[in-house]
Amino acid sequence: MVAALVVFAPRYRTLMTAPADISGSWIAHVKYDWGDQYDERFEFHYLGKELHGTATFEHGRLAIEQAKLEGNWLRFITRSQETLNNDSAWKEVTHRYTGEVTPEGIRFTLEIGGGYSIHPPIQFVARRVAR
Repeated sequence: MVAALVVFAPRYRTLMTAPADISGSWIAHVKYDWGDQYDERFEFHYLGKELHGTATFEHGRLAIEQAKLEGNWLRFITRSQETLNNDSAWKEVTHRYTGEVTPEGIRFTLEIGGGYSIHPPIQFVARRVAR
């Protein structure tokens, strides 16, 4: 006699969550590893289905590039230029932001690469500016 083993696999459903609404202005107090502190501002808006905006870095307002918002996770980059002194060449610096949208705000990790120095990741929370 041959015994048959029947296994019933449960059905898994993938829940698609709508992206969080981050349109508008956000501000975060950021302390950089080199000691400077700034209130950085983030502006987000949609053009069609694409997320656009700006983010300040120190004193400059930079365009957000490659922005993606999937559920509660936000990723984008900005770019700036860095020099050591008047005699050194300018180098491009890339700022990679990864954020989780929470009831508290957007919990960011910022990784800075390129330029003349190496930086550890920086963590901070951006809070929505009242509309």
